[in-house]
Amino acid sequence: MTRIPRLLALPVLAGLLASACTLETTGAIKGDARYFGRFDDVQELAIGHTVRISDINVGTVLGIELDGYDAVVEFTVEDGRELPEGTTASISATSLLGESYVALALPDDPTGAPPLASGSTLPAGGSTATIEELATQLLSLTRAVRGRDAAAIVEAGALGVGGRGAELGELIGAIGSVTDGLASQSSAFDALLTDLDVVVGTLAADATDIGQTIELAADASGSLARQRERLVAVVEDLTALAVRLDAEVLAPHRERLTRILGDLRPVVAGIRGQRDRLVRTIDQLVVATERLPIAVDGGQIIAYAWLDDFNVGGVGLDSSDLGTSLRDLLLGGQP
Repeated sequence: MTRIPRLLALPVLAGLLASACTLETTGAIKGDARYFGRFDDVQELAIGHTVRISDINVGTVLGIELDGYDAVVEFTVEDGRELPEGTTASISATSLLGESYVALALPDDPTGAPPLASGSTLPAGGSTATIEELATQLLSLTRAVRGRDAAAIVEAGALGVGGRGAELGELIGAIGSVTDGLASQSSAFDALLTDLDVVVGTLAADATDIGQTIELAADASGSLARQRERLVAVVEDLTALAVRLDAEVLAPHRERLTRILGDLRPVVAGIRGQRDRLVRTIDQLVVATERLPIAVDGGQIIAYAWLDDFNVGGVGLDSSDLGTSLRDLLLGGQP
């Protein structure tokens, strides 16, 4: 089984550096303002769950503590979003089996109300009933129905359904088709549950490695935090050096540098126009230095041509034009 690489610490580290909160709130929407809500039941709410307005995520739950018999929830909303006075908070859920969150309800005229100060406690609104509460209420209702009430309900149902046998038949047939479809997928559901069990087992086996990775990320983030002031100082020094270089070196000599570059422009253009001739000259110098024995004296190269009666290597030298003869000797007669 492939273990989770320790490089997982890098994205975790980035999240920790971006936020001073816990791992549960890493990457969540947060702001500077803090608000509180008091509830008698927070259902399945946990740190890191969302805070919503009109089902839009605008904040994050930062803490949950028990105060007496009530649960006090600390949460934050994104910077730039003010909560007007009269805003209420309640506990809701994304679905029957979904995640719980803090639902904020604004007053009827939110633009005319002054904003709440950071640290304010919002009054509690109504909470969405949980599955357990709905089941309890249904059981209580069932027990409350007596025999004669059941008979009355059946009679009323018969009157309501009267004359709709065909519609009920079609409805029952549709329900049967849905049931058959679900039954045909039972093997797929079994395979899915098996795969989930394998995934859970894999994560459980790697729990130690995951814990070590998180610890390494925490240590690395602490080390970077301790070096923060030093890094800031280095960046400030580099910035000051760049400003000083521009002010003391580049600015005073800017005109002179511009003039020098302007003077070099025609020289460069002339060299570019004589490129072939320049290349040929350099090639000839290379050939000459290879054919002549050389010595160095005081940093200067001295080339010697050993002449024996002006006849070297079978090439006769004309003393009347020694320069031309040397060139023919060194370059093999090439101009």
